[in-house]
Amino acid sequence: MKRFTTLLTLVAVLALASAMAQPAALPEGERFDDPVAFSTGSNGESLRAMLTALARSIGLTPVVDGVPDRTIVYDIGDPKPFRQVWDLVLRLNDLVFVLQENDVVVIGTSESLARLRSSSASDTGERTFQRFYRVNNDIDEVATILRRAVPGVSVETLPGTNALVVVGTDDQQESVATTLAEFDQPADIVQLEQRTYFLSNAQAANLAATLQSTTILGTEAGNVLDTFTVVPEPRTNSIIVTGTATAQRRISDLVAQLDEPQRQVNIQVRIQEITKRTAFDLGIDWSGGFGSFTAQIL
Repeated sequence: MKRFTTLLTLVAVLALASAMAQPAALPEGERFDDPVAFSTGSNGESLRAMLTALARSIGLTPVVDGVPDRTIVYDIGDPKPFRQVWDLVLRLNDLVFVLQENDVVVIGTSESLARLRSSSASDTGERTFQRFYRVNNDIDEVATILRRAVPGVSVETLPGTNALVVVGTDDQQESVATTLAEFDQPADIVQLEQRTYFLSNAQAANLAATLQSTTILGTEAGNVLDTFTVVPEPRTNSIIVTGTATAQRRISDLVAQLDEPQRQVNIQVRIQEITKRTAFDLGIDWSGGFGSFTAQIL
């Protein structure tokens, strides 16, 4: 059966914790002093789950395989500094931890972490040790790459975490770190910008449709650097474009080309107001005469 642990009040916890063995101290750093909340419902929560959430709240990658499977019921009241909450929870559950420089924190009992703190001898007589690595990409693929790139090294994935446990010599661990630095780079973060283009001649809806269907941006397969969206705003005759800086520069050039005024034919019309008599006088004067007789045809 699972063991139930109850924390009555924060004052009682402080008194009890002061009499217990001190776990390893956390290093200096602002994040370790950030206030965090730590409380469970009346029915309790898994100790592993609570420690995992607590560690991840400040950017650590926890490894909790060595944490006993028990249920806890805690309520520390208002948020307290992470350092204080961390020490209290570990003391109350007789746990220790090892924090590595890559922000992987291994939590467990003293017995479960004994092999992590001590070295052993390999078949070749070289001393080996265990180290945890946090990875950015698919954990199984990274483990496969390491096994192929560093012969003789032991690489295991940790379920529920994005971390690997590697057992090897100093040289092997150095090779693992070099391989990870080369092949396990975090994915690029694409920064998007939003701009509004006010049109003078083109219609917003028509221009938006043209831009969305154009291939002039020259996107490549799998390349998201030129991703963009265009939304027309008919009320102000403008388009709202969201995309990368590269896309914005190219769209700006396109808008300047497509928003030019269309050529028009200039027709001038003059309306002249005349009298009815003037209209009758219009015509050709065919006047002529013979002796005393004259005639005029208009």
